[in-house]
Amino acid sequence: MGTVDLTTILPAVDYQIFIVLMVLAAFLGMLYDLIHGRKLEFYDMEKAMKKRTLSREGPVNVATTTSPMGEIFASSALKECGSGRQASHILRSWGFVITIVTVAMQYFAYPSTDPLPLTNPIQIIWNIGNIMLLAGCVWFLAQRVDFSSGDGSFWTFKAADLFLLSLIAYSLAGFLFEAAYLSGVVLTTEIFLLVYMGFTALLFVSIPVSKFPHIFYRAAYSFQKRSDEDSGWSRLPAPLGRPKEGSP
Repeated sequence: MGTVDLTTILPAVDYQIFIVLMVLAAFLGMLYDLIHGRKLEFYDMEKAMKKRTLSREGPVNVATTTSPMGEIFASSALKECGSGRQASHILRSWGFVITIVTVAMQYFAYPSTDPLPLTNPIQIIWNIGNIMLLAGCVWFLAQRVDFSSGDGSFWTFKAADLFLLSLIAYSLAGFLFEAAYLSGVVLTTEIFLLVYMGFTALLFVSIPVSKFPHIFYRAAYSFQKRSDEDSGWSRLPAPLGRPKEGSP
């Protein structure tokens, strides 16, 4: 039995429109969170405070040792939380990015063909990314439980876990959808296609009320903080008896 041609379920252009709508939802959701969550206001206030401080004490020219991509790739902001949490964050973040990029490549590069076989490089990378995403989510959930003392439960969830659970649902739905269209059963493929698209839409539409933007904010804040430290500027006042360099 062969694979199911997805264009018999929905026209190829519909998949492309769906991807564009998800990108637009992500952009609008991030913009809403920046403004409504007052994150942009906080950034402007901190920028103004830094400008006033440097105008009084003069700039300190020290080359920064970090880069934005380095902070995002290594999740340096989570180093103080332990190597396990940092590693699970890297798996989740980059696994999610890989799945999104490869899906976009598939439906824009091969819009009118049958689903890609498992041996196709794009499909191989998608599967690796989805495994990374799922492993990172499950690993993070496991780290919340202190198995040695019996404190907590793996199956106890909080409101803050909704984003993590939606990522798990998105990942599992992707694997089920892949298995369905490879099976060649049209009805099963239709069902899991709708499930997969539904969880994908939920993930992006819920950005304003989820922790999705936190992935980018934390990396950006960590980079800015490291850059400020490298340049000799601090958000904290100097200790008593130890005035900042350049102050009277």
